[in-house]
Amino acid sequence: MDGGYTPVVFGRLYFSYIEEYSSNALKYKVFNKQNQVVLTDASQPLTITTGESRFNLNVAGIVNGTDYFILEITNVKNEKFYLRFK
Repeated sequence: MDGGYTPVVFGRLYFSYIEEYSSNALKYKVFNKQNQVVLTDASQPLTITTGESRFNLNVAGIVNGTDYFILEITNVKNEKFYLRFK
């Protein structure tokens, strides 16, 4: 996270994830500013392929335009990556 926010466009969060390890699904969680999990890969699975994958995550039900959220992605080596959006 660089201190900025990634914009949500028409209720969808667009991002790319570059991963050298193959897996069937992207493991992720979305946290609100109170650090509560509001969305997970169990409720909205995203399939990945080896290499660069582009995703769009439907966040229309949680985004209200004023609060921020954090997307946490975990790869197969248990490394975590973060993206802040609102």
